[in-house]
Parts: sequence; C-alpha cells; structure tokens
Amino acid sequence: MAGGLVLGAALMAGLSTCLPPASILQRLPEPMLARALMAGSASSIVTSRRYPDAIMLYARPVPINETLCRVVQYGFALQDSGGFPQAPPSVFESYAIVGAPDISTTSVLSPAAPAPAGEEFISAKAKKACSDYRDFDHLVTGSSLEIAQALLLLETARWDVIKDRAAFSVECRDEAHGGTPASCDGRAYLRDLDLKQITGVSSSSGPDQNGDAEVSYWIQVQYRIHGHPIVTDLRISTLRLHEADSRIAAITINRDAY
Repeated sequence: MAGGLVLGAALMAGLSTCLPPASILQRLPEPMLARALMAGSASSIVTSRRYPDAIMLYARPVPINETLCRVVQYGFALQDSGGFPQAPPSVFESYAIVGAPDISTTSVLSPAAPAPAGEEFISAKAKKACSDYRDFDHLVTGSSLEIAQALLLLETARWDVIKDRAAFSVECRDEAHGGTPASCDGRAYLRDLDLKQITGVSSSSGPDQNGDAEVSYWIQVQYRIHGHPIVTDLRISTLRLHEADSRIAAITINRDAY
C-alpha cells in the first residue's frame, strides 16, 4: 500500500519524464494517469481509453456554437519494447453534435454558414451540453465550418421532406445486402436519420454538368446492425443562385456494408 502511495505521489507531482510501463499505466486511476501523461494539461482531461498498444485521453469538449463541441484527443502509442508510451502524443480534433441547428432563425441556404460564435454568444445550455458530453463513440471528423454548413442543409432537407414540400430530387441506393444495388426510400431515410450516427463531413465545389456553380457536402453515417457496420454516404448538392443565396438541388444516398 505504501508503495502505491509513493508512486501516486510521484505521478501527481508531474514526473512525466520517467513514466512507468503500460502495465502500471493501465491500472492507474484517471487523475493519476492524466497527470502522468499530460502533466500541466491534465486538468482538461475527462476520460481515457486504454488499449493493449495505445492509450487515448479525451479533453473536456468545448462549445464552438449552439450545435457543435470541439473535442481534442491525445493518443499515446505504446512502444513494442517494454510498453512505454511514446512522446509526444498524436493529437486528434473531432466534433460532438449536441443539438440540431435552429433553421427557424438561420439563413440556412447561405453559401457560407455562420462561423462559430465567440463564447459570449453561446448559450448556457450549449455550454453545459458540451461540458457534460462523454459519448466519445459518436464524434465527427472534418472542419467545423463544413460540419456546420452540412448540418444546416441536412436539417433544412429533413424539414422539407417532413412537410412534404421538398423541391429537390432524392436518390437512394442500398448495397448493404450484396448483389445488385436496390433502390430505397431516401425520404424516409432522411426523416429517420440520427445525427449521432454521423462520423464525417467533407465538401467539394465546382461547376455542375450545366456549368452552374455547385457545392456538394459529403456526409458519412455509420450504423451497426447485428455487429456489422452499415456505412452510408449522403451527398447534398447545392446550386449557388447568386452571391447570398443557394438551393438544394439533389440528395444522393448510397448505403453499403463493410
């Protein structure tokens, strides 16, 4: 017991230049592990994941607007020899979705969605939602601006479908069961989509086949059915009508199994 107290005191003192092997790190309580690996940044760490060949630390999510939180992750790969962590860690930045965008007060189809607001403009509700967020199985990769734009368009599309006023085409192909791709109900898919299952967002721009300015957002969604991941690539194509206005032109949904 005394030996454990001495080790704990040493780690809490920040002796991160002489780290114990993974066999000890894997058993340390969260605060001691964070202090051992992150020293002065340990206070930002809220949880960890421990694997045979790596340790991942998650910093407290920070709100960047009413919908998104920034999540910084620190990955420590364990060396083959002796199981000691390699330094410096790999740093990853992802985003947590804590709410749907408010399409009633936002110019949703603007080609440039509002940039993340300063902290003074973020509600107490959003700040608490981010501070309390611990669902690190559901994070989104991509730039915060692309994710914000894509979510605004997605919520607009979903609302138009629910109200049966969608003026855009929706194409859905299902390859999840192998064989010849089958058509699927894309509008039903949009209505029932769980935002937590979004794993990544990217965008591309350029002229469409008619030479009009087009911006497309690629949204990756992943579910697990009976242990098998079902990955959906959802593409929202928008046409830019003029400097301050765009419209959704088409949505394409491709479902596949990996």
